[in-house]
Amino acid sequence: MKRDIVVAYISIILFSILVGFSFIGSKISVATSTPLEAVAFRFFVAFICLFLLKKTKILKINLYLEDYKALSLLALFYSVLFFGLQAMGLQYASSIESGIMFAVSPALIAILASIFLKERPSFLQTIGISVSISGVIFIFFMKGFNLKDASMLGLVLLFFSSFAQSAYNVLARSYKNKFSPFEMSYGMFAVSAIFYSVLLLGHHLLNGTMFLIFEPLKNTSFVFSVLYLGIGTTVLSTFFLNQALQNIEAYKTGVFLNVSTVISIFVGIIFLGEPFSTYQAIGSALIIAGVLGANLLGRKKKDSNE
Repeated sequence: MKRDIVVAYISIILFSILVGFSFIGSKISVATSTPLEAVAFRFFVAFICLFLLKKTKILKINLYLEDYKALSLLALFYSVLFFGLQAMGLQYASSIESGIMFAVSPALIAILASIFLKERPSFLQTIGISVSISGVIFIFFMKGFNLKDASMLGLVLLFFSSFAQSAYNVLARSYKNKFSPFEMSYGMFAVSAIFYSVLLLGHHLLNGTMFLIFEPLKNTSFVFSVLYLGIGTTVLSTFFLNQALQNIEAYKTGVFLNVSTVISIFVGIIFLGEPFSTYQAIGSALIIAGVLGANLLGRKKKDSNE
């Protein structure tokens, strides 16, 4: 394997680990503030982090006005639509329903990548993607998901949230020759920070609560959770995803989204003392087998053609 491919796979694995750990920080931030405050401060911290790295010349980032216009599409799909629709969807649906809808992202990425990037998985790789998705769905069904009790509005919002995540993966992949991973992250976070800051200011202005805008920062748990989410699961995870998309097809990186489910299960077991069930072991095995299948099956044939 080439060095850049190895780096790409290391990056996507690190991305999956960070996303898998993110639910702890998300739980803490939402418990100590409103969803809008949590997201606004999260992207503000992410942008400030990269801004300081740029100013100290640790990172080389060269972007012009036209570049920000292009990167605003990344911010639209990831920061605004993915986070926004997910937050609205969770008001009507459970976290289990959210997990199931998020699990379909690899399939959506494969479809979009096939249409817009002409990156098509082989038949065996498609089976691998399907097996990975089935592993996630199996886990959440065993947790108690009941379609009859599900909110249709919530499911629709969560589905489009997953669609936005998928569109981001495909769009970021299409930008691989135009921007570096850090340039993509910087431009996206700049637009996102401005968007959510304006939204938060408008919310407080309309409600006459401007004096409360920095109230969440008085809570130590909120500060630490936002720093972790802003730097760890926003800056680093987005960089690792963008880095992977430089050298790996979108549908191959997409299936790693389901690995985050496996990581979150073990995080809950190790750090929160949650029980480990047989169905979780079966579902996790299916997810890992599917990821390996989607990334390894069909490679020899492709390489021989080259």
